[in-house]
Amino acid sequence: MNAELEAAPVADDPRQHFAVEPAAGPAQPWTTLRFATLTRDGGAARVVVYRVEPDPARQGIGTLLRRETFSPAPPDPSYPTGFPVLEKVRDFRVRCFDGTTWRADWAPGELPRAVEVEVAIDDGLDGATELRIATTLPTAR
Repeated sequence: MNAELEAAPVADDPRQHFAVEPAAGPAQPWTTLRFATLTRDGGAARVVVYRVEPDPARQGIGTLLRRETFSPAPPDPSYPTGFPVLEKVRDFRVRCFDGTTWRADWAPGELPRAVEVEVAIDDGLDGATELRIATTLPTAR
């Protein structure tokens, strides 16, 4: 995920799309992260989405999914909802730095200066293992 964020296109790229949707509420305390990135050869843009799918058997626990489509192709209803990246997710939060303040949401348009991703995994003992990483995004190419 970190490498994909570092490869995000610059804000003036017409294919730019970067958005963070904060948690929907206590029952689904997970962020949704959506961004465009270029293929390795610098050609086609891909839209990547990371989101957590709730586990129906365990409240507050879910599976982090990754979905990728090529932009600007319209959504294909036959395309899978996502591929599992990480199970037993208690918390998945993304914050964006605008140069002054860290924010829990981000609307498409300009890229934030940095993105912080935090993941907490249920440890099975009423606790969680946490990982947090911040990535500086490109401002010019």
